[in-house]
Amino acid sequence: MAKPLFILFGVIATPVVQIGQSRSCAQFTRQPARGSLTWRNTKALNLQVARKFLGLRAVTKVFKCPNVESPTWNSPSVSIRMSIDDVEVDLEEVSQSQVQLTINLPSATNRELYDEAVARLQKLPSEMDKETLRARGMELVIDQCIDAAIERHDLRSIGPPEMLSDFERLLDSYDPDKTLRFKVVLDLWPAIELSSYTDLDIVAEEVQLDHDEEVERIIAEYRDRLATLEDVEDDREAEPGDVAVMEFKVFQVNEDGTRGAEVPKMAEKSFEVEVNPDRFLPEFVEGIYGMYVDEQRDIRVHFPADYPNKEVAGMETLFRVQLKKLKQKILPDLDDDLAQKISDHSTVDDLKRYLRDMVDKEAAQATELNIENSITERLADVIEVEIPDTLIREETMHSFATAMENMRRQGVKESRLRKISRNRDKFVKFAEEVRPLVSRVIKKNLAIAEIAQREGIEVDKDDVDERLHDVIQHAPKGRDIDEARIRSQVEVALEREQVIKWLRSNNKIQLVPAGSLPEPAHLQFPWPQLDSDSDDDDSDSD
Repeated sequence: MAKPLFILFGVIATPVVQIGQSRSCAQFTRQPARGSLTWRNTKALNLQVARKFLGLRAVTKVFKCPNVESPTWNSPSVSIRMSIDDVEVDLEEVSQSQVQLTINLPSATNRELYDEAVARLQKLPSEMDKETLRARGMELVIDQCIDAAIERHDLRSIGPPEMLSDFERLLDSYDPDKTLRFKVVLDLWPAIELSSYTDLDIVAEEVQLDHDEEVERIIAEYRDRLATLEDVEDDREAEPGDVAVMEFKVFQVNEDGTRGAEVPKMAEKSFEVEVNPDRFLPEFVEGIYGMYVDEQRDIRVHFPADYPNKEVAGMETLFRVQLKKLKQKILPDLDDDLAQKISDHSTVDDLKRYLRDMVDKEAAQATELNIENSITERLADVIEVEIPDTLIREETMHSFATAMENMRRQGVKESRLRKISRNRDKFVKFAEEVRPLVSRVIKKNLAIAEIAQREGIEVDKDDVDERLHDVIQHAPKGRDIDEARIRSQVEVALEREQVIKWLRSNNKIQLVPAGSLPEPAHLQFPWPQLDSDSDDDDSDSD
């Protein structure tokens, strides 16, 4: 079996999440209490279709989003399918992507639907008390009325309706022998205006890498990883590449520049840091240069405003440090034994030839990704669409789950992650901060789906089967696999690839050197600092 060889291109390497490793976070939101049946309608373009249409990605672990109370309907385990001809529906357009329905169900039909609902509920294995049976029966009647209204007006709705009428008051006053009146709001599939998507001038950066320089850098990274540490016996200064064992305390700096109060919980007795500005706070590391063992020194450090520890973020501090011990790295020899240890290649020359090929491939892939990003950015500029809140919520919850997964990869404790995932205020703040980017992501996906439909671009079933087989083969062992969901995601991915290929052929692509173009502000993902609390409380309590 081939040994993995990880290429560490700073500009190229991106974390990859395997398709189909888990379900969308949106499927795990805790639902409101009584009166919350999942609404579904066979005619409507529902949320499942919307999720597939947008190609929502999966994450390696699902995190629940905090419960944000929303009077939406969730599908019951039973349904009643009766034709309703006399329901009165008043439709009011709230916006291009949302309508309000005022529904009046005559008493006779109300009674008929309610009796049918109760009869079906009583056949379920679980028993219900009288109050629950009445509530569930009314919910099924409402569900049927909404279905009828959608069918009558031929609405392409997405997601569950939002109940405007107060459910508890409606239930308290509900009488099957009287007219039932309630209001709901529906998100509709948006109308899309995409006037021009061909003959556009697309400018993208071309990634070109120096073979020899990159190969040497990659091999140096491997040698560094496999290095051993030995104590420095000589009485010498700390040098770049050493590992320093430090003891320090951290203090605030007063306005006049003098040392202020100590910052609690920042002191360290045995802190190991590589003497390399790329590995830790540059000011701190540079302050270690030239230190001898047992020497004490004050080092001024200004923490960046976005530093994860909220207590010191943006603060001017003073580190009072003492160098306790100095270690040096002993790198392995660059020989055939090393080549065999880190790869399947028997000689250093073979390894270097392989790495040169990888550099070319990675550079070409990075250029292709730049072209794709430039194309989709232009699509987001030319598309005109009013995005329904349902789609915003879906993509936001996925983004929240992704942020949580990234935090786990960075070593945040599970107890801390659970605490954050239950914090409604954090989620609301997160949703506000990522909304501009989420909206742009949705615009891109809607544009691609619209172009696929207009140009008749369809994926081949054999291609889907082949990609699906490959994804399943590489899925983690022992993990439950939702093949239908993976297939849906594969179809979206392949459709996207074909649309991008079509767009490349029908637009003018100009390549410029890497670094020539400014990065658009909306491409800089504004991840909120979910773990920015300064407290160290890792308990599971809220």
